[in-house]
Amino acid sequence: MKIGLVTDSASDLPFDFADEHNIKITPMNVNFDETNHKEDRNFDFDNYYRQFEERKLFRVKTSQPSPGDFLEQFMALKDEGVDFIICATVSSGLSGTYNSAIQAARALEEEHGMKAEVVDAKSASVSVVYLLELALEMISAGAEPDAIVTAMRERVDKIETYLTLPTLKYLRAGGRVSMPKFLIGSLFGLKPITYVEPETGKNEAIATVKNMDAGVEKVYNLMTSEGTKLPKHFSITHTNDEELANKMANLIRKNQPEVEIRITRARSSISAHAGPGALALIALFD
Repeated sequence: MKIGLVTDSASDLPFDFADEHNIKITPMNVNFDETNHKEDRNFDFDNYYRQFEERKLFRVKTSQPSPGDFLEQFMALKDEGVDFIICATVSSGLSGTYNSAIQAARALEEEHGMKAEVVDAKSASVSVVYLLELALEMISAGAEPDAIVTAMRERVDKIETYLTLPTLKYLRAGGRVSMPKFLIGSLFGLKPITYVEPETGKNEAIATVKNMDAGVEKVYNLMTSEGTKLPKHFSITHTNDEELANKMANLIRKNQPEVEIRITRARSSISAHAGPGALALIALFD
């Protein structure tokens, strides 16, 4: 049986990697300057991030792909001779993307008699990539689709995500923090720490720090429970602040010299809501 893989651009999956493994990336919608942009390989990410630097009031909104967008990707795989599709999406607690993929899977089965399973990553960015990499390993080993889907959903529970943000204003603009919290945070210059809650897949504020360096240390300590639990795989996703990402990487290596670390610049799904200069630490506890 030939198995095909699909995801969305909130996974931050590199396009070259997707091409190499024939993983279809369904683009999110990125809205600014009264124009909708598809977050595909033609999207100018350097120019996008420059807007945050050059325009004080630059505001971005993102929206999920439509069911039709996912169905188009599913049909492309069907035309390539794929028999079964597995789609891993950004958290249903953060976006309607999962629901769009579910609707497309239903349409695929009802209209074309082909099966697609959708896996909710309950997080974003490299959290989704960890699931896709597991699927690729199992496909290579000849595993059946149901076993792959089950293993991916089990892996979801082994992934944790914490974030440190330089400001609350982007969360406030997107309605993701209350006005009292925004005013208090702004008054004292506090930097929020958030955690993607594993049951709901929603981003919840859990602490504040005085500066971003303290945020890096706080996030690492929260992730590792002050060094009592040490994952073997870390991913650092930053919103155009590679220096901050390297500070996190150096802190991790100081405590875990042999650990695997990857660093990724986020696309719009994190940056639109967190703003530039934010950092997400994602860990896989396999």
